[in-house]
Amino acid sequence: MLAVVAWDGGVDGVGTNFLDAVNWVGDVLPGAADTALIRAAGTTAAIRLSGAAMVAEIDTTSSLLLDGGTLAGAKFVGSDGAQLIATGNGGTLSGVTLASDLDVSSGSLTIRDGVTLDGAKVRIGDRSGNTSGSVFLEGGTQTIAGTGEIIFGASSGNSFSPRGAYNPGQAPTETVTIGSGVTIRGNRGQIGDGYAAYYYPITLVNQGTITADASTPYASDLDYDAPLSTGYGTTSFSNAVDLSGVTTPLPESVYKTSRYTYSWYSPISYRFADLSAGTSYRVRFHLVNDWYDSAGQQGTNLALNGTTVESALDVFTASGGKYKALVREFDVNADSTGTILASISATTGSASIAAIEVLSGSTRVASVDAGGPGIGGFSIAAHFENRGTVSASEGESLSLPGAWTNAATGSITATNATLDLGSGSTSWTNLGTISATDSTTSLGGSLTIAALGAFSRTRGTVNLTGSLDNTAKTF
Repeated sequence: MLAVVAWDGGVDGVGTNFLDAVNWVGDVLPGAADTALIRAAGTTAAIRLSGAAMVAEIDTTSSLLLDGGTLAGAKFVGSDGAQLIATGNGGTLSGVTLASDLDVSSGSLTIRDGVTLDGAKVRIGDRSGNTSGSVFLEGGTQTIAGTGEIIFGASSGNSFSPRGAYNPGQAPTETVTIGSGVTIRGNRGQIGDGYAAYYYPITLVNQGTITADASTPYASDLDYDAPLSTGYGTTSFSNAVDLSGVTTPLPESVYKTSRYTYSWYSPISYRFADLSAGTSYRVRFHLVNDWYDSAGQQGTNLALNGTTVESALDVFTASGGKYKALVREFDVNADSTGTILASISATTGSASIAAIEVLSGSTRVASVDAGGPGIGGFSIAAHFENRGTVSASEGESLSLPGAWTNAATGSITATNATLDLGSGSTSWTNLGTISATDSTTSLGGSLTIAALGAFSRTRGTVNLTGSLDNTAKTF
């Protein structure tokens, strides 16, 4: 049975240094066979780890900051929202089990000796795209095991980088494995990189799921801006927004970005799919006037599934002035394909939209942050072997440059996405299945019909951007 060493925060009860013995009952640090129990007062700041700690378990109601420190062999269990947080000073996890979430929304983290996800989510970068995170896997062969998710935010600087021993230009002898219960998903991220693949070669084996699906770091986040029709453009402002006229408003920051169009330009439209056909939903349009100083200067049309639900709406008048949030909401049935099409157009001047929510009862089932961060994609630039599932959807892109193999058990799919396979003169091999639906697929690198293997396309476009040897074969 593990011994429990409890946190007391020192003489004044507000200590934050994990490695200062005075912050523990009896002024004794927890050891390798102990459970570190932290039940700090609600006003206490996050606990900080700046050196090396080896404990059996950390059970905490306060978040733990890895401020250049190393946590080895522990199971991290957070409650009341507590999580493990990487900082700009970096930190290392060695053989750790995560039963609560890991935040790498900014800063960096190194993993050695593998990590086990016990239902945890690892968030790399944030939804806004203002910060990026980096996770490095170093120290030889290891596995990302267990069950959980690794979620990329909106920054192109997000990275998940396996690195082997320094061995420039040589074949890899070490392996990082993504276990069958692990999903890497989200918006923008780099998995591996060309520099590491050359100088620190290691094989990345995927037994789980890698999917560029535009999912957000938190379920409560609004979805990324992915319009069907873009209108004229996007805009933002910094003035304070009055939310007092709105019941259940969104965060003020949402109203400060928007997508707009003019009366003489094409409408803005968003397609919300994967709903229940014929089922009624409530659609909430979030608007704010940030351009006009008086009434009668603009008019906004709102439409759902081709039917106008509000005509010539003067946002200035309806909201009570400038920089005042306004919500218009309507009930509509999803069509026979489970889709709702929301459109915004201008009858006079310009029209703009800050956000749209689709609700089933009180539950938000779809949304868009209009004018907010857009969609992106994944690049897997490593010595890569896919034994599981790799996919892209929701308008995202998926790029697999360099040498890689899709094993017999592997599948690579694109649905309403962009799929780039291969690059330069490097060869790749598909022993599993590759399929693309309503997508643009580019076949690059150097390949043969045999290497292409089982490839299918439903609608969409296929571009040959590399070198294909189809001697005595039909493509």
